[in-house]
Amino acid sequence: MAAAASGASATSLADISGTSSQSDRLRKLTEELSSLLMEQAEVSREVNTLLTADGGLNEASKRSVKSLEAAIAKSRQPGYFKYYTPSDATRAVETKNVLSAKVARLAELQKRVDAKQAQLDSARREAAKPTAAVDVPDLRRWFARYDRPAPAFGGEGAATTFSASRRVFGGTKHYPGFRSVASDMRPGRALR
Repeated sequence: MAAAASGASATSLADISGTSSQSDRLRKLTEELSSLLMEQAEVSREVNTLLTADGGLNEASKRSVKSLEAAIAKSRQPGYFKYYTPSDATRAVETKNVLSAKVARLAELQKRVDAKQAQLDSARREAAKPTAAVDVPDLRRWFARYDRPAPAFGGEGAATTFSASRRVFGGTKHYPGFRSVASDMRPGRALR
């Protein structure tokens, strides 16, 4: 008897430790995914700053297009037209292909995020799988192991009840009386 009890406790300890290692793995994967997402957000902010800052790439592109449109309109007239030249910082970003490198970094980070998300999903599916079945041959042992369930619905007056009405209507010398087809309702806290 003692050996069986110690065997049962050893199994439950193994089950608990397995669950603990699974939750540790899930926590670790979640932390790694979170750090990747934060890194991706930081690179995205840098790209946004390069594009939208004063004198950034968006503004330089708009000004270059406007300058070219003005040059085309001015080309039919004599004289020289001074084209728009971007700032040194913008020119350095364009020549060093900083934006392309950051976009490539974003794409690489997205691949890593997708892979980490797939690992996390598979680990969650693995953790959700049912554990080994417990041998419980009858209800007495089931209740001994897992306790009795609480009553699902209880108490007098808990349910609303309906009963056939006992009323009889009519009844004269010429016409017979008839029973009501209505129901009497006794209200409770819930309908059944």
